[in-house]
Amino acid sequence: MSQEGRQNIDTKVTLNQVTGLGQAGTLPKSRIVELDSKPNPSDPDVKTSTSISDLHVNLYGDTALVSYKMTSTDTGHKDPALNATDHYGCLDTFVERKGQWYAVGNACSLSEPLPQAEWNAKKKAMSEMPVPLKAEASVHAAQRSPWRFVHVGDLGLPNI
Repeated sequence: MSQEGRQNIDTKVTLNQVTGLGQAGTLPKSRIVELDSKPNPSDPDVKTSTSISDLHVNLYGDTALVSYKMTSTDTGHKDPALNATDHYGCLDTFVERKGQWYAVGNACSLSEPLPQAEWNAKKKAMSEMPVPLKAEASVHAAQRSPWRFVHVGDLGLPNI
């Protein structure tokens, strides 16, 4: 995430998220920025590339729903079963405050079943984490949303 993007985040806002693996969580955006700004210490060499397609925006007053397809590719994991390309259908919720649009909700669902080895590796990685970190880790691991939970004024959403 760019320095400019970090400055545009309303850190008092909380992001509600349902991950592609079906985990639900809520974190303050300030914590999400912190998690996004450094590698996961238990798997520090991971690189993720993300692309989106079929973007659709629907406006409802000061709320926007954005649906899209997303492809996410991970490399560099210690467990090679986690080095994979996954496809998702996503729906993000934005609200407008004082002329700025902010992401407040994100939900992605796998558009095809995971290979069993990848599913087992993801379950194993989550089960080995300390309980207080599981919710944060699921958000950190699922930060595949191309918006990276930042101000999205440059998406072209109109000020309404």
